[in-house]
Amino acid sequence: MEQHKRVLAGLLALLLCAPLMLWGCDKDNPLNDDPALDDTEKSDIPYDYDLSEYIKLDSYKGIEVEKYPYDLTKEDMETQILLARSNYATVAEKTGAVANGDQVNIDYTGYMDGETFAGGSDTNFDLTIGSGSFIEGFEAGLIGYKAGDTVTLDLHFPSPYVNAPELSGKAVQFVVKINKVFEQALPVYDDAFVKEHYGFDTVEAFEEALFAAMTVQYENSKFSYFTQKVWSALLEKTEFIKVPEAEYLAMYEDYVNYYTALATNEGTTLNEYVQTQFGLAVADFYSEVEQLVQVTMQQELILYYIARLENITLTDEEYEEGALEYAEYYGLSSIEELEQYYETKNIKQSLLFDKVYEFLVANAVEKSE
Repeated sequence: MEQHKRVLAGLLALLLCAPLMLWGCDKDNPLNDDPALDDTEKSDIPYDYDLSEYIKLDSYKGIEVEKYPYDLTKEDMETQILLARSNYATVAEKTGAVANGDQVNIDYTGYMDGETFAGGSDTNFDLTIGSGSFIEGFEAGLIGYKAGDTVTLDLHFPSPYVNAPELSGKAVQFVVKINKVFEQALPVYDDAFVKEHYGFDTVEAFEEALFAAMTVQYENSKFSYFTQKVWSALLEKTEFIKVPEAEYLAMYEDYVNYYTALATNEGTTLNEYVQTQFGLAVADFYSEVEQLVQVTMQQELILYYIARLENITLTDEEYEEGALEYAEYYGLSSIEELEQYYETKNIKQSLLFDKVYEFLVANAVEKSE
């Protein structure tokens, strides 16, 4: 089951990054039996026609969303300053018990309903106790134990849990092995410290920049929270009548061709590649792709439908600005380099969808407490 999730996660990433180079399909690909799919039908996916026969969505403005559960606090700033200082702390391994402010090296495994879950485990992880890096109760639960101890922590994810909404409020058990304990000697926090290590002349200037960065992160997190909530509500409100056949087949072929290309590059067949990488028979792989394309196209239909009704478009200037941000995010030097990896039409699509999300969030209503 976990391998199947890896397939879906990888395929979802292709919504933005459709492959530039298309390869021939494997002989077992059911698309090869469809003579009706010609190059004209496989071209673009802008849905430049009336979408009302495919989707029914009566309202999408004024969606009520629960209040964002977090605020930036003085404690948040203090935690970030602690982390900034701990980056340059001197540490000495100790044999005594873990105390607040210590650094521990741990292996941990998270269990939910007796099963491990994605992102819930790690090894040789360095954690500063009191940094607030983990959910409430995790760090405090290690205080008093020593290197070599194994600790079982019965905790709950906060509700809501913005980082992974599907985990909100759920019970979780962490089994933590403490490998080593280090006592930290934190450097003095003053103008000399921030100038030497962070390039600011004064503590005040450092904290002003730190708060600005924290605010950007906070606003991004808040936007993601509202986007998820609005999107969930939209999916419940939307009636999908059918998906456009030509676009469905074109997207399906893009996904399959991408993995066929990966297999070819490794000198193997698609059958062997999906079996080795994901533990799937090729027929099951095609079934996974069919499900994914169905879901992806339903999402696209909603976004294009709203874009048309609200006349949301992407200007050349917005493309240049947005594509440059994408390039910087992916560590690329220019838009031209970005376009070597991702098709321009897919970059434009992603940027257009960004504008639709912004419109939806702007027109949502935050519930009062």
